[in-house]
Amino acid sequence: MTGARERSILRPTGAQPGPPPPTWWARPWHPGVWCGVVEDKQPTAGELFDLIWERLADLLGTAATATLVRRATKRARAEALPTVIVNHNTLNYEYKVPESWRRAAETNALRSLRDLAKELGVLLTRLTGPVVVEQLEREPRFRQSGVSFVEASDRT
Repeated sequence: MTGARERSILRPTGAQPGPPPPTWWARPWHPGVWCGVVEDKQPTAGELFDLIWERLADLLGTAATATLVRRATKRARAEALPTVIVNHNTLNYEYKVPESWRRAAETNALRSLRDLAKELGVLLTRLTGPVVVEQLEREPRFRQSGVSFVEASDRT
């Protein structure tokens, strides 16, 4: 599995199969038995963008997410930004991130993602007020990677 995140999932014997808990959170699967996920590395810019897309699509739908990402990429001053593809026949909304965004320790990719996140934050604040941006800002993986949707001067 090249490029896949290595993780170790700890579950008590007899636990029901299902998705692992979020990587930033350890919780008891059963009272008194603590289990969690151990991350071996920081997420790539591509993985963080996947998370942005997923969160926005859950909150706003894929059509709005595609529109916002497309507008934010036009406004961002960064190089090598994602491409949003709309298939009008089936109304599928897809995106493609540059290959460099899938490589670990790619500082330029992370810098581009941060620029894109700021532009998304501006658009989201204009359209939804602070609600969606505040939800995105609560995601620990964004905070740990320095991805913010608000300018430092706008924080309260």
